[in-house]
Amino acid sequence: MARISYNDEIELTVASDIYRYGLLIGYINKETVIRWSDKLINEMPEPPYELIEISLATKSKSEDIVSLLKNIKGTRNEGLAIKYIFGLLNKGLTENKNYDVIADYLWKLSNVAPIEEILGWELYAKMNVIADELQYGDSEKVQQELIMLLKPYCSYIFDYKTQ
Repeated sequence: MARISYNDEIELTVASDIYRYGLLIGYINKETVIRWSDKLINEMPEPPYELIEISLATKSKSEDIVSLLKNIKGTRNEGLAIKYIFGLLNKGLTENKNYDVIADYLWKLSNVAPIEEILGWELYAKMNVIADELQYGDSEKVQQELIMLLKPYCSYIFDYKTQ
């Protein structure tokens, strides 16, 4: 199982990108992001200033927190972050079976993340087909396509509520 820890800047930036994309698509709320930054500040001997800014952003808009998350310094791996978002969506799908909501998150993600560049055009095209079929097509077919799209990411575990 792939897990995220905070031993170095690469992993911190991956986690910040997971929260950033989660916040952008509405899957994660700003209060959860602030709790995450507070927890890290308490655990790290020298937390980055950007985490402190996030912690203090309780009255800020979600868009502002997205910018703060993007400002966390380090080597970015957006492809890995997107895979973790897919893992979260897969978990949400298997637990709640709310296909319409999960398809909506995927559509939003396809509009904010460079999925076609990072994970390939084929995956990006599948996401767009699912969005179109959800609106105009057979809901049972959409359900099966969502399961097939997200299942490969079931090993990307990220418990964003307790991080």
